Amino acid sequence: MPEAPRTDYRFLEDAALYYYRFAGPATRDDFLWWGSLSRSAARHTIEDLAVVLEEVDLQDERSAQFMLEEDAAELREDRFVETSRVALLPPVDPVQFATRRGFGALCEPRVAARILGQGRPGLRDSTAAVRPLLVGGSVLGTWLWNARDGQVEFHLAREVEDETTDEVRRAAASLAEFLSGPVAKLPRGEAPSRPSRAGNYRGPPP
Repeated sequence: MPEAPRTDYRFLEDAALYYYRFAGPATRDDFLWWGSLSRSAARHTIEDLAVVLEEVDLQDERSAQFMLEEDAAELREDRFVETSRVALLPPVDPVQFATRRGFGALCEPRVAARILGQGRPGLRDSTAAVRPLLVGGSVLGTWLWNARDGQVEFHLAREVEDETTDEVRRAAASLAEFLSGPVAKLPRGEAPSRPSRAGNYRGPPP
């Protein structure tokens, strides 16, 4: 009886490198959750990438955290510059769901509670409609596109300095200009028509 072919799981190494490049530092469980993997597959993948992944210790974190060695080296050399840059992310942005902690990993617990109205910020169904407003990499509020008035409205979950508020206003105005410009004239897809009595969806009208 011929031997069954072995499954090649090397593609998981590429997935892990991609994941830890944008989500690291993150745990092994975060990786298996993100990729819907088995525990053994995640463990073996990280072990196979021991040359390029580095285990790091984070304050107040008990679980082992991993990140790319080159990124860890930059952290040790203090080459990352603190910034107060404002970013208005779309709903269901990959950054929100990079780890099992979900939305809560990007903001203070009290800020998450104010935005979501509950104390469980890691739930996907709670964050699906949230448009996060980030300042310096942390979520400080939310934003909403008001198509009727052509404005981006925002809400800050905690007090910030006047300079930060002005920066948020400029970012909101810039996004509003983009959303009300050529992008607003892009064709929109049609919703599928209702199924016929036979159960088959009818095609679009001629």
